[in-house]
Amino acid sequence: MLGVKDLRPEESKEGNMKPVLAHGIQAMSIGFLVEEASPMVWRGPMVTQALEQLLKNTEWEDVDYMIVDLPPGTGDTQLTLISKNSCERSGHCYNASRHCAY
Repeated sequence: MLGVKDLRPEESKEGNMKPVLAHGIQAMSIGFLVEEASPMVWRGPMVTQALEQLLKNTEWEDVDYMIVDLPPGTGDTQLTLISKNSCERSGHCYNASRHCAY
């Protein structure tokens, strides 16, 4: 959608990832980190843990709104992310302001 599928995130000095920038939008995807031909079958806690690592280990810059696009499913991942990572409780919501959309 952003035309960045062949890009890879750079590593910061702290060892975190820098998001890919396209059209003024910061993007991070598991697709940036694995080969396109590599099959991935993840379920439940694996999906949630991978997404949390992507969010926490990315050095977001001045994010006003964070939109997390997830594949369809039972909603367990969405519910876990909301309960564990409330913008109000985290104080920074992965360096975003208090405006998060999951």
